[in-house]
Amino acid sequence: MAVVSNFDSRLRKLLKDLNVLHLFDAVIISSEVGYEKPDPRIFQAALDQVNVEAGKALHIGDDLKADKLGANAVGIDCWLLGIDVKTFFEIQTRILIPEA
Repeated sequence: MAVVSNFDSRLRKLLKDLNVLHLFDAVIISSEVGYEKPDPRIFQAALDQVNVEAGKALHIGDDLKADKLGANAVGIDCWLLGIDVKTFFEIQTRILIPEA
């Protein structure tokens, strides 16, 4: 799981302070990679860092242009929070395989 953000490097400290940094395999920040969403290269950087093919990835965002169009440009499906999915619980139930 990765974060793709147009924030700056303070995001790492924020995620650490919230005690969630360890949950992510990669944190891709626009100010560090040199391009921001919707530039497809930031999404490709995320794919490269987590070693996942675009067709097997899912991006959750909240902005049609920056998130959905950017992710779709490299072949990543994108759900917009508030439109495609309403809650984090809904995201969880849609992507996790139920235990047998």
